[in-house]
Amino acid sequence: MSNLLLDERPLIVLPSLAAMLNSLDEAVILQQIHYWIEKRQNYREGRYWVYNSMENWMQQFPWIKSRTTLTRYFNKLEAKGLLITGNFNKAGFDKTKWYTIDYSALSDFEQRLYRTCTTSDQNLVNGMNRTCTTNTIDYTEITSESTTNKQANAVSADADLSESFNKLWNLYPKKQGKKDAFRHYKAWRKKSKDNTDDYLLRKLNEYKAYLAANQWLHPMNGSTWFNGRFDDDYSTANSQGYQPLQQPQNDGGFAQKLVDGKWTQNEINVAVKGIKNLSPQQKAYYVQPIDQEGNTRYRLDYLAGKAIPISDALDQL
Repeated sequence: MSNLLLDERPLIVLPSLAAMLNSLDEAVILQQIHYWIEKRQNYREGRYWVYNSMENWMQQFPWIKSRTTLTRYFNKLEAKGLLITGNFNKAGFDKTKWYTIDYSALSDFEQRLYRTCTTSDQNLVNGMNRTCTTNTIDYTEITSESTTNKQANAVSADADLSESFNKLWNLYPKKQGKKDAFRHYKAWRKKSKDNTDDYLLRKLNEYKAYLAANQWLHPMNGSTWFNGRFDDDYSTANSQGYQPLQQPQNDGGFAQKLVDGKWTQNEINVAVKGIKNLSPQQKAYYVQPIDQEGNTRYRLDYLAGKAIPISDALDQL
């Protein structure tokens, strides 16, 4: 079989996205970032992020031979408001950019595409058609009565959503950030007819059962949970089942047990000691016990899903 015919994992992108961005390369890059965000591995400030050096990004897009060209594509997506950048690196000198997608801006971008689509675009090759709005302006008479009716309908719809939201909010275990929570809830409900309160109620019950099985975890703020975190895996089968670390014994005790599924505390201590540019506070984060069980702050953050394994973080330190 030819080496050019899908013996490797393909990069998939919608033609409509490429047309919207007027760039196939930018569309592939945006789709790939979305792919990594969906892995839900790096959660910061209410969003999931992905980070990579530009050299590593180039390995994912091997046809783009110039780092300057690839950087320009990222910058253009950022300038269009579709990419949000951040820096959550632990080492101050590390300037590796973190990326996430502004899905609201992407939705607005899509709406503008369909509003500006012309009738000449409707007929595609091979007899295929797509629905497309025209540039014809509908000069419907605008009266105070029609405007008032639209406003009244919008207020009524929001009032209905507010009532259904409050029923869920009353059941949520940590009532922090209600205003933002309702904003996220309202946007989610309006996004699809499949987004129902029954679904949220089921996910909320799963989350509460997950908290009951992991009593060392604190509930996240309501504004965070309603901002898409209800789709996390909260099945009890996925429960970490917190087991207090044992006090040091003659065989090395907890220092010899895997802290994060990869390294023991002794291995972490040795690695951290060998990194000369860490501040005392950063070293203490990884090696200093903070409770009677011998847990470090890193250990607790890892169990809570707030920290990546230090073995993966070494490239940033």
